[in-house]
Amino acid sequence: SVYDGISGAQVTSHRMAGSVTYGQPFEFPVSTPVMADKFFAGPTGQATNKIMNAMIVEMAKVIRQLPFTARVVQAKGVRVQLDVGGISQLKVGDVLMAYKLADSPLRSVHGQQFFGFAETPTAALVVKQVQPLFATAELENDRAQLNAGDVVRFAW
Repeated sequence: SVYDGISGAQVTSHRMAGSVTYGQPFEFPVSTPVMADKFFAGPTGQATNKIMNAMIVEMAKVIRQLPFTARVVQAKGVRVQLDVGGISQLKVGDVLMAYKLADSPLRSVHGQQFFGFAETPTAALVVKQVQPLFATAELENDRAQLNAGDVVRFAW
């Protein structure tokens, strides 16, 4: 399963299956630790490795489709600190949009399915400084006010 890092809503869920055929009854390898090199050299380990690689490919497909999302860590006046930086491909001059999240989550009629939080566009920001793990941006409108926890995405 893949979950949204902001709302916690499940984005997708996949199951993978595989099988191994032996010419004799299977005996679990008690002398070989699971996930060790010797385990992966055998047929069960090879099948496990194949399934894990397929899972990685599927998760990467889903994650590539998710929009860039960051959080405001600190806001003082027009200066805003974000919890993402150069490692997330953020660059000086990037224009971002900030959103306030609703106080309560959006759920299905019977409350069994969680969809996330409604978002209200709040302000545009321009990235001014980028470090590997965080960035500083400035609000384009000095009347806007952001708080720690507000969500930030690339402006469309």
